[in-house]
Amino acid sequence: MLMTKTFASIALALAACGGGGSSTPTPDAAPVNTMVTVSGIATEIAASGRTPQADVKIEVFKEGDTTPTATTMSGADGSYTLTFATGGTAIDGYLHATKGTTYIESFLYPPAPISADLPNITVFLLTSGTLNAATALAQAEQLSGMGFVASEVLDSANATVGGAVVTTTPAGSVRYNASNGLPSKTPTSTFTDGIGYVFNIAPGDVMIGATKAGSTFHTHKIKARPDVVTLTLIQ
Repeated sequence: MLMTKTFASIALALAACGGGGSSTPTPDAAPVNTMVTVSGIATEIAASGRTPQADVKIEVFKEGDTTPTATTMSGADGSYTLTFATGGTAIDGYLHATKGTTYIESFLYPPAPISADLPNITVFLLTSGTLNAATALAQAEQLSGMGFVASEVLDSANATVGGAVVTTTPAGSVRYNASNGLPSKTPTSTFTDGIGYVFNIAPGDVMIGATKAGSTFHTHKIKARPDVVTLTLIQ
């Protein structure tokens, strides 16, 4: 499986930032901790499974900043911890993970600004070979200079959602995992793992969300960058 349940713990810490409807939560919608800690595992993900990765550089950036708010390196078991000040304002930003030239850069966007501790956050790393394999399995196109987004849809109880349709503005080529856990062109909505992929999306700001009859999901903004991996949660 190229992706499995990843971001449920983000939602536990950030649930207070959201509400009903599809609008993006505002940074000051809930009390904000003056210091927050983000921790978890840096992991390579491939068709064969997961492998924790040591010596992964992981940074927290505020959107628009060129200097990281905090930086660390993953340990021998892949674990990492980042602690940083918020200044009393929720941080609208992302995690950035790099390791040498073997792995594609990864950018991980939470579903809402960071206002409290985020434990157990897995940062995935992919090789070009893995992304190429996923593209081929999905019968999608991934041109040089375009963005790639992998998302997971969760409900309010942090369970993965099957039958959800991932939406983006601007549009890309959306694919989902089939019942074998691999990307496919055939499914028209998420499998029970809640995973959706967006191939060949134009670089820049992207509004991402999901639809399903009887359910409501927040639409939030991420930034798709060319030739890297962007990860996010939809809830």
